[in-house]
Amino acid sequence: MWETNERLRLLPPGSTTAKGWIKEQLLRNKEGMGGHLDELEPDMIATPYFDNRSSDVFHKEIRAGWGGEISGNYWYGLIQLAFALDDEGLKAKAARWVDGVLSNQRENGYLGTYTDNDDMMDDYNAWGTGSGLHALQAYYEATCKSEVLTAIYRCLLWFCENWAGDRKTRLYDIDPKPQELARDDDFLVGIHARTG
Repeated sequence: MWETNERLRLLPPGSTTAKGWIKEQLLRNKEGMGGHLDELEPDMIATPYFDNRSSDVFHKEIRAGWGGEISGNYWYGLIQLAFALDDEGLKAKAARWVDGVLSNQRENGYLGTYTDNDDMMDDYNAWGTGSGLHALQAYYEATCKSEVLTAIYRCLLWFCENWAGDRKTRLYDIDPKPQELARDDDFLVGIHARTG
């Protein structure tokens, strides 16, 4: 059977803070786009998970998925940045985003950027939503707020229930691993380890 070595586990965001030259680089990031891209591109970065709107920059058929991916990736980085710097302003910005995302979760558990008018079986749905879930997971790892983990779990259940059997997407037909949602097995294994 597998043996767990605690010394080899990833440290959660905030368990260490940046110092020296790396702190200087992170502070530059904070003062630049890393800390302000959501203000410069609100439709692309700030709002897709709040109101399911995405920038018109993207083609209509992929707008929700690409919006979810780009927004989720930005927030993942901002959350990492906030806790690496132990910056209260960035932590507050991250908390507002997380609260907004959680308040937009549907009763059925879905937590992505697609609306009922979009093709919920589209591969970009899982890919984009996976980006947002990674950001939420980083926030959970840093704060241990149970409502965040519960929201992630409920969304993963939505995909399991709604993408099962014949309802699966073309990527699932080629490769049965849900890689477009998980990106890698670590994400699903990590959530499963915490939820059972």
